[in-house]
Amino acid sequence: PEFQVELIHTVSKADEGSWVCLTPDDQGRLLASDQYGGLYRLTPPQIGSKKTAKVEKLTADISGAHGLLYAFDSLYVMINEKPSAPGLYRLRDTKGTGQFDEKTFLREIKGQGEHGNHSLTLSPDGQSIYIACGNNTEQPPLEHTRGSRPIADDQVLPRMAKGAVSSDTEPQAFTCKVSPDGKQLEMICSGNRNHFDLAFNALGDLFTYDSDMEWDVGTPWYRPTRIYHLVSGGDYGFRESSGKLHAYCPDVVPPLVNVGPGSPTGACSGLGAKFPAKYQHAIFACDWTYGSLYAVHLTPEGAGYTAELEEFISAKPLPLTDVTIGKDGAMYFSIGGRRTQSAVYRVTYIGKESTTPAATPIETAEHKLRVELERLHDAGTGPEAIEKAWPYLGHTDRLVRWAARVAIERQPVQLWAERALKQTEAWAALESAVALARIGGKERQNALLGMLGGLDFTKLTEPQQLALIRVYQITLARSGVPTGEGLAQSIAQLDAVYPAKSNALNTELSRTLVALGSSSVVAKTMQLLPTARDEEVTWISTERLTRNSRYGPKFMLTGDSRPNVQQLAYAYALRMAKVGWTPELRHAFFTWFTSTKNWQGGNQFSGFLHQIRIDALDTVTDKNEREILAQLSKAAPAVTPPAPIVPPHGPGKNYSVEDVLAFAKDGMSQRDFKRGRELFIATACQACHRLGSEGGGIGPDLTGAANRYTLRDLLENIVEPSKVISDQYESTIIETKDGKVITGRITSEDDDHLYVATNPADLNDITTVKVPELKSRQASPISLMPPGLINSMNPDEVRDLIAYILSGGDKRGKMFKK
Repeated sequence: PEFQVELIHTVSKADEGSWVCLTPDDQGRLLASDQYGGLYRLTPPQIGSKKTAKVEKLTADISGAHGLLYAFDSLYVMINEKPSAPGLYRLRDTKGTGQFDEKTFLREIKGQGEHGNHSLTLSPDGQSIYIACGNNTEQPPLEHTRGSRPIADDQVLPRMAKGAVSSDTEPQAFTCKVSPDGKQLEMICSGNRNHFDLAFNALGDLFTYDSDMEWDVGTPWYRPTRIYHLVSGGDYGFRESSGKLHAYCPDVVPPLVNVGPGSPTGACSGLGAKFPAKYQHAIFACDWTYGSLYAVHLTPEGAGYTAELEEFISAKPLPLTDVTIGKDGAMYFSIGGRRTQSAVYRVTYIGKESTTPAATPIETAEHKLRVELERLHDAGTGPEAIEKAWPYLGHTDRLVRWAARVAIERQPVQLWAERALKQTEAWAALESAVALARIGGKERQNALLGMLGGLDFTKLTEPQQLALIRVYQITLARSGVPTGEGLAQSIAQLDAVYPAKSNALNTELSRTLVALGSSSVVAKTMQLLPTARDEEVTWISTERLTRNSRYGPKFMLTGDSRPNVQQLAYAYALRMAKVGWTPELRHAFFTWFTSTKNWQGGNQFSGFLHQIRIDALDTVTDKNEREILAQLSKAAPAVTPPAPIVPPHGPGKNYSVEDVLAFAKDGMSQRDFKRGRELFIATACQACHRLGSEGGGIGPDLTGAANRYTLRDLLENIVEPSKVISDQYESTIIETKDGKVITGRITSEDDDHLYVATNPADLNDITTVKVPELKSRQASPISLMPPGLINSMNPDEVRDLIAYILSGGDKRGKMFKK
């Protein structure tokens, strides 16, 4: 209410491409980038004017920008897409012609594709630039890092696969600060997945909207998209595959708010907007997949914030790519990406509330303290940081404790290790223990374990209990399993409290006791396994489902298809247990796998289940027993036969996009839902694409197709599937030294092998390629989706199929109303 949205410019797909980023220049014009092309300048008409926008193609020799920032009388450009070399560029107009005639390559930052280098944001003091880099970005050489080193994966049990790009010892998606000349690059924080943009609020704090890993849906380690407060030296817990850390871990910074499935893109602060004060203080975040622009309303609390999520703008389709506040006080946002129809819109406030610049929020005492402690992360800070930070290790505020611990970890461990071991107050002892587990080394492990043994687990709060277990995990991951008295004491302390009162505690206790080699953990966990119940079963919150009908009737699996996440958590731990098994327990555990045959989840869900089973079989030393258990766990449960496939009636033709547009544009009412679903199954769409609560995860989720695709864009994807292939779904052509050619999707890789899914309908059909035998690998220009899938249908059938897709599989959709 009381906001107005107006279309400023419809981007020509043929001539101007599809725009993915915006930045205002010093004259209030907007500079924009085509995802796979060049740069443009858009001069919007004055607010209230009936004139049209002026659009100019810039002649700068540069393309494939994911980030733009006009600052320091220059245009800074972050290149991510080929053919330009990836990294940070500076463009200048040295002749006053209105064109950028000077191009300087400031810094190489090796990112690639949609998860590489992204947006650029000016710092609050106007002296430097902040960069968001996704998890397909290599860590560049740094002049300084604000977090402690070394970085480690910190997995108490081996995760099931390495990532395809980053190594275990480098951060995942990270945020850096760079000087205007590109010569000083400082790591601010890391451990995101693929945050595309950054925004500062009035107090100078940094925020982002981070992506989920949709292939993990249905697993214990799935984390939805979320809004983060990015703090100095922060680690946000993303690890590849099954190694992601939960928000309760003391060595990660938790999210402000979980959003749900989506594709985060642009973000900006409301500062400078001629909006009511509430919106001037908001952080705005774009979701490409579901066509939603969120206002994140922040309330200072302690050293950080609480956050409330408001859906500010939404439409179908609205594939949001970027958002910014113009010099005229209006909000501008772009839509497009992956060559979809692009446009630029302007948002203005037309209500009666005051739009004068809002007062800066009152800074809390804890906020001031955190900022003061974060100065101890600066380059050149010496041992004095220990004395300044130490009193705050036991502070009640989590972010204050974080800032203090990072400051201490940055100093030589011999200066503070003895002091850490003497802590007795719960949080001070636990934070000191986290620091020692991370930095102290093997030589201090026994002393650390003795310190942990001196803490009374039963007198700790649940967050403190989880922190204590996490300290055990970190020291086991970094210093190995202890021996002698240290091992016995550790098992005794944790065995005594397992099982515990919550799923989170039981998840972490089971993993840690398996790693320690407890002889009782198997029997205890097998008692929990068959009756375990999830504390949270929806993939997005009930509240979001209620207010947002675009997610269909239910955005979760139901009945036999819904995985039991807590049971999976126990199975994940048991897969590595080597002691404590009896024939009866083995039989019960491997029989459990038969109950999972109908479970569905994200793209890698079935592969994860398969790997849990294989890892568990590898722990069985007797060959005959292993063969029996392998057959037992493969036994399929009784299932309801699938509905018969009802093929198209036809007659069809070799349709072009224009053919379908001609009969579909005005014929999408009173469609047949049942027939649309039958055709979605008959053409094998369901084998590869999830739609609502059904389907596979090989291709993009189509539940939100109507939110990001125009009818033309959708038809181009169906009729010409190889025209645009996201690097998230491309296949790879692999040639071996002996002349074999293998085409498929690389599901994972390690130092020795590539694991390639060669059957697009079955990600469990894996071909293993040994790295020493590899000759070459390159992205395939051909989509896994074959062309002509609709050519056997008559026009009415094509309409029914399109209606089914655009409805998100919801029979209540308006296209099915009679």
